[in-house]
Amino acid sequence: MRNTVCLFRKSGLVSPPGGPAAARAPEGRGAHGAGARSVHLTAPVPPDGRRLRAILLAVSIALMAVIASVSGLNVAQTHLAVEWGASQGTVLWIVNVYPLVLAALLLPLGALGDRLGRRPVLVAGLVLSGAASAVAGLAPSAAVMTGARVAAGVGAAMIMPITPAVITSTFPAEQRGRAIGLRTGAAGGGGVLGMFLSAQLDVRLFPEHGLAAGSGCSQWRSSPVKVWEL
Repeated sequence: MRNTVCLFRKSGLVSPPGGPAAARAPEGRGAHGAGARSVHLTAPVPPDGRRLRAILLAVSIALMAVIASVSGLNVAQTHLAVEWGASQGTVLWIVNVYPLVLAALLLPLGALGDRLGRRPVLVAGLVLSGAASAVAGLAPSAAVMTGARVAAGVGAAMIMPITPAVITSTFPAEQRGRAIGLRTGAAGGGGVLGMFLSAQLDVRLFPEHGLAAGSGCSQWRSSPVKVWEL
């Protein structure tokens, strides 16, 4: 009889003492045994105020530099034309190719940042924009200047869409509106700062061009030929 019960137990027709769960559970590892794993839920850590201020300062400075490059060359058109003997069309391309590339690549590079990660795309955009700005400052010709502005526009298109995404994902909901408002104010300040710094550099580094432009304006004002007479 004992041999018959053992055969039935091996074949699975008779459950061992304790039921099927005892057969499946290893020794010493019951539902609440010593080997059971426990899950501990931890509360989210509140963001550090210094870290949030550092992030806001970094994205605001980056956006300010982007906007300053948009408006910076508007006051240096006379210097560009005199320095390289460029035509009005060439000068307009130098000034406007940067915002043109920025607007064209804003959405594609923003989607690329969501896929590859915001931090590497932001760092790459800062490096590319800084290098292109350095080349533009030392450009020996209008063609090199135009190419450097194109590269700077690509870097700006990598920077600009990342800044609101970083604020949205980092700041808590009650501070998010204020952070976005400060970022927008920094962008407006960048437009004014770019024109001011460009004018100061143009006057201090190339004073003869500023005098030439001023004398040209005075001669036009004192000329007896009016615009409507041309």
